[in-house]
Amino acid sequence: MAKIPGGIYDEIKKAVDKAKSDGLWFYCIATKKWYTPEEFEALAKVLIVQWGESPAILINHPMCNPKSGITQRVALIKRASCELQEFTDRVMKYYNFTRKDIQQD
Repeated sequence: MAKIPGGIYDEIKKAVDKAKSDGLWFYCIATKKWYTPEEFEALAKVLIVQWGESPAILINHPMCNPKSGITQRVALIKRASCELQEFTDRVMKYYNFTRKDIQQD
């Protein structure tokens, strides 16, 4: 197994410990995925082996309150629901459908 460099891993370990004590998780900016401190530590080990020692690991995965992730996802669901309703209304109006005409069997 590859040896994990100490420098960046020490910084990651400090960040993980801080996240645990502050009740924070890590958010991946690129993938928009959330990681518990333990999950992030495991992910970081893999990223270090794959890509080498890079501060980008911490830069691209800021510590955030996971409650904000819930709030963001609720807003996404509300926005998607509104868009679906608007689109459904347009389709129904265009084809003069009634609701029973578009229901699935």
